[in-house]
Amino acid sequence: MPLKKGDAAVSAVNARPVRGVRGDYQVKLNHGVSKLYQGRRHTVGVIFHTRPECLK
Repeated sequence: MPLKKGDAAVSAVNARPVRGVRGDYQVKLNHGVSKLYQGRRHTVGVIFHTRPECLK
């Protein structure tokens, strides 16, 4: 996902949907931040957990 200076991105935690010849399927994502050659980059990881009482 190409970003310009000042842009922000939010991405899925585990997988993303991809449209294939036989239909949609999930592809695992790599977690990490690409190399930065100039300037500063700030990253944050936010984990959302499902409360057990929400699964009932």
